[in-house]
Amino acid sequence: MSQYLLLTGGITGFITAFFLTNIVTKTSNINNIVDKPRADRFHTKTTALLGGVAVNFSFLLTLFFFEAIPMVWLISLICCLFVNVFFLFKRKAIEFVLSAVFTICLSLIMLWFMDGIFPEKKFLWLIATSQIIFLVGAFDDAIKPVFASSKFAFQLLAALLLSLEIDPLDFIPSPFNHVFTIFWIVGISNAFNLIDNMNGLSSGVAAISAICFSIFNFYTGQVFLGSLALMLAAVLFGFIPHNYPKAKIFMGDSGSLLLGFLLAGFSLFGSWENLTTFDVAALLPICVLAYPIFDVAFVSITRTKEGRPVYIGGKDHTSHLLVKTGLRPWVAVFCIYILASITGSIALLLANLSLPYAITTMFIVVTFLSAFGYTLRKIVQVSQRKVKLRQIRAERKQRMRAEATGTF
Repeated sequence: MSQYLLLTGGITGFITAFFLTNIVTKTSNINNIVDKPRADRFHTKTTALLGGVAVNFSFLLTLFFFEAIPMVWLISLICCLFVNVFFLFKRKAIEFVLSAVFTICLSLIMLWFMDGIFPEKKFLWLIATSQIIFLVGAFDDAIKPVFASSKFAFQLLAALLLSLEIDPLDFIPSPFNHVFTIFWIVGISNAFNLIDNMNGLSSGVAAISAICFSIFNFYTGQVFLGSLALMLAAVLFGFIPHNYPKAKIFMGDSGSLLLGFLLAGFSLFGSWENLTTFDVAALLPICVLAYPIFDVAFVSITRTKEGRPVYIGGKDHTSHLLVKTGLRPWVAVFCIYILASITGSIALLLANLSLPYAITTMFIVVTFLSAFGYTLRKIVQVSQRKVKLRQIRAERKQRMRAEATGTF
């Protein structure tokens, strides 16, 4: 793919996402598909949902414009998804479920009959299985909340189907390579879902990660995969102006889970695909996705220590703690953009290091992130104690005045 075509593809993805997100925002507001403020959420005003619909369709339409994958299969998928979204906005649960099942079955059946037709068939499996994640998330966003256990089951199903159609990770002994593949896909999907807790955070970090994967894949000669990652980044840059710094629309589970699933797939098809032994390339995806992995680990450890369920939302993510230190929300998110860019840049530098130096660099990254989380939490705890102490002193002064004047 020429540089001119890549540039045109990026511009097309950006423009498509920008205008399609505006349409989805208006449609969601008209149909009252919105996210209202809650005690465990950070936003304070009612905001449109289903930004994931705009991201998904923009990505597929960009692939369609540039004929990146077989047109018959892609057109069938887009048409079926359009019917799904129609029932989604109408909140017709039964019709949506039936049409969603038909969409997934049709796309998978067509793939089984396409052996030898498309040399990069594994990417079609990534897109097809990601639609399972998208449709379940969309149902949860617009029609009815889905139990966490049910979501997890569908994520396992999508990850299992994908793992059966791709090459196993040879640097991990069998059958643990298949188990790790499924764990990685599900874990990264949920990581991007969990960091979707502040305007522009998940989408921005996903865009940065996609750019890093794109650069690395172009550098290693994997032009097709690099092009897909670049188009996804362009689509996200078209979506972000509607989501950051002030949000007109949220991605919802349909967007954040989809992004995590796609990025997990990009890592499996990229640096890990041809590894036969543990090498520097095995560290690259972990470093690119360091912030989502770190934030999930940080929150999981914190909530476990406090005896709270990990899967229940709260305002204890690193983004929330940055705000509690006095930063404005958009500044906190921008700081995390910088952090994700740094870890992504380090990942690209690892490719030119020997294994001992690469492991040492990763150890430094892990140590820094751990120190960052620990220090941030301590700063917030000290700040909260000072606030509580001021309140106690103010109450004591008020009580003393009341006693002095004889009023109680």
